[in-house]
Amino acid sequence: MDETWREEYRLYARLPVFARRVERAKAIIAEALARTDVSWLVACSFGKDSLSMLDLILEQRPDITVFHMDSGYCLPELYEVRDWFAQERGIRLHIKPGEMDYVTFLREFGLPAITRTAAQQQRVVQRFKKSASEQWAFDRGFNGTFLGLRREESRDRDVSLRLRSPIYRMKSDMWKCCPLADWTGKDVWAYIVSRNLPYPRFYDYTALGDTREKIRSTSWVTTDGAEWGRIVWLKYYYPALYQKLAREFPEVTRYA
Repeated sequence: MDETWREEYRLYARLPVFARRVERAKAIIAEALARTDVSWLVACSFGKDSLSMLDLILEQRPDITVFHMDSGYCLPELYEVRDWFAQERGIRLHIKPGEMDYVTFLREFGLPAITRTAAQQQRVVQRFKKSASEQWAFDRGFNGTFLGLRREESRDRDVSLRLRSPIYRMKSDMWKCCPLADWTGKDVWAYIVSRNLPYPRFYDYTALGDTREKIRSTSWVTTDGAEWGRIVWLKYYYPALYQKLAREFPEVTRYA
């Protein structure tokens, strides 16, 4: 595989702007960890953003608890990276498995960007992301979560993170810390390259015009972004998984 792309990020990693963002993220993490009223864990999907954040946090708190909400349908390369962190870095990893199989889930809540309504999407976010992860944390004595969210990812995240400090408290009494809020995709990849971190290799799958900085870490059953080529990308790189999804949900064949 052509590895010349790394040179661009190696050069960027030498710039003062990158050094400032790394030091700022480290300072935010240190400030959060210094709070005696908060017991922190790391919510990690093991995508590019959260694995970079995890590496930064492990420098300061190597024994911190790492929480992975696993749908069971992540792309295989992501599990490889999760296993590397568990084996090579010895992280204290806790995995919460999904509540239902993907066929039942998608029939109940619809296909994102195809048949799912806004109301169904809100139910998914609340039940399977916010409520489930917070309850898991509270039940185990945690009241703070590190998140790898970045403003650049979407307009909603940009607005939300601009209105808050990097460390903030939710109405639920759960504290959140987003140390990479101001990072760009270029910062993330410069960090990964400069630290020689493993990453899910699906970020290299750019033959269809996607960029390494724009490819998202999602499960193979998601159709979010179908209208922008997500299903075409899945069919091209994971034909067996595409066929498996299409057999249960023929609607996806209209997009690839």
